[in-house]
Amino acid sequence: MAITITLKRNAARNNALLGRYPNGDAPPIEQLTSSLYEFAALTTPQTLTLHPTGAAATGAQIRVNFAIPFPRGALSNVSDLVITDAQDNELETHVELIAPWRDLNDNSTSSVRSVRVWMNQTFSDTTPVSLRFKSGTRTLELGAQSSFKNDWATIASQPANEYNDEYTSDTFYEPLVYATCSADWLCSCNLLPRMAPLDGTFAAGGGSFTQDDIRTPEWAFDETALAFAKTVVNDVGAHVVAYDPNARALVDYENAYEPWLYDRAAYLYCCYIRTGDVKWLRHAVRASQFYGAHIGVTGYFDLRADDIKYSYSLSPLLCALLVGDTDQDAVMQRTVLPTRSGVYNSTYVTGSLWTERNFAYMIESELCYWEYAGDATAFANVRALLQEGIDQVATPYDSSAPNGTIKHRIIDHEGGPGNGDGTENVFSPWMANLMFGAFFRAYVMSEDLKYLEFIAGYGAEFESAFYTGTFDSQTVRVPWYLYGEQSFSDGGVWGDIEHVPDTLNAINLILWAQEQAGVAISSVLESYAAEMKADAGINQSYWYRNGQATIDAGYTIWRVAPHRRAAWQHGKSSTKWLEQSRESV
Repeated sequence: MAITITLKRNAARNNALLGRYPNGDAPPIEQLTSSLYEFAALTTPQTLTLHPTGAAATGAQIRVNFAIPFPRGALSNVSDLVITDAQDNELETHVELIAPWRDLNDNSTSSVRSVRVWMNQTFSDTTPVSLRFKSGTRTLELGAQSSFKNDWATIASQPANEYNDEYTSDTFYEPLVYATCSADWLCSCNLLPRMAPLDGTFAAGGGSFTQDDIRTPEWAFDETALAFAKTVVNDVGAHVVAYDPNARALVDYENAYEPWLYDRAAYLYCCYIRTGDVKWLRHAVRASQFYGAHIGVTGYFDLRADDIKYSYSLSPLLCALLVGDTDQDAVMQRTVLPTRSGVYNSTYVTGSLWTERNFAYMIESELCYWEYAGDATAFANVRALLQEGIDQVATPYDSSAPNGTIKHRIIDHEGGPGNGDGTENVFSPWMANLMFGAFFRAYVMSEDLKYLEFIAGYGAEFESAFYTGTFDSQTVRVPWYLYGEQSFSDGGVWGDIEHVPDTLNAINLILWAQEQAGVAISSVLESYAAEMKADAGINQSYWYRNGQATIDAGYTIWRVAPHRRAAWQHGKSSTKWLEQSRESV
């Protein structure tokens, strides 16, 4: 039996079908093209692949467990999930709920978001085994099981060719057997939220590339996410043997805090979601184990104590939903503590540090914990934080006229006056991308247009927040590091171009939000989106150095400088899906 999807809009929600049907007379959501909740590709049994690690026993039956995520509305009850072999024969399983889909309007629950599946399987060797999952009536019940961690193994116990030295500072665990879904399925699950699969040359594992290849806007910018990710996890050539603080060689992610900024583990999950490739899931799970072990009782990452920019709930949430590590609940409970301590301001006040980046992580910590546990405090807090952002746009701190952004003084952002006297109001285009991501996810969980209207409202200021300059002998459009009543650069075009990829995503979010909310679409930003996609490719190609001098020096071919750069540029990019969605309307 195929998965059959029937979805209807909740008439009580303030969605007006993405702003186009103010009277509420919208058609069923599945009739929309490129909707966030479009399930046309999910009406047939889906592929599920089991990947035994080198530590898994072969030649005899073993017990395994794994997680499967679902788009909203795809599975109504855990009893409706059936796992079959490739010939459609049902297999004996036990299925339990990890988390349901929740509604940010009233904290109600609806369909299944993620399940854990227990089953027996015999592997002759480490060759992956293809199974399928579908909806139906499960007739073969395995029965309740014990701790899921019984089916996990230490990373150190893996064979050397499976990166058994990836994390050695403590004893970390991973599943004996991983399960993967297709990229089409994973991207439809709104985990980050909606994304598009990576299916071009880089994702196919091609060998060498030229600068012209990488500069091709149609695919190269997006897919360099994977090329840089290989450097991030030290999957590099044998000529690279040393650690380098200048980010030209191996990444010391077990001792340095900098590689974890902008949520290193979430970036690796993003690579898995967009490819369905087990190697990225494996790297992400291992990173989650390390990260969770380094979140102290006060909720801070102990390699960078007392800095809220390193307290993340997204990667723990993804670890729970994608592999079934429900022990991540404890990590999420801790990562909300810095937000709740009151040390950091969620509302900007004169004389205090407030950034879109910190605000984004405050929202996200509460949002993720609520998504997983339905915690009443997290529910109230995330709604309050989101509303604070909306209110700050409508009523600026200095009682001046609203301009569509949250205003704050440059001296409080930079610690100095910048190019003026320090009292000038500014916002950060690239940090806004992080904040927009939190509001976009809030929209996914609520369908409340006010969250899209918040993003769309930044459009007017974004139209003026960019300038042109020369980079690598080419004219490019780049964002000001801070923009408003004065313009502030991060050292000129060579620094500012590093934020073209993330501000490109912010532009696409603004355009998508404008379109869905039924407001005027910025033709200026549409032109910028096309221009900056090419500029992003130019920037990415600069960091590809496949020359003998690079090899002789022991440097990585795909250079990530600084080590956090890949995560801020590609870690939450919905650019490809946003473009496809807008073009199809």
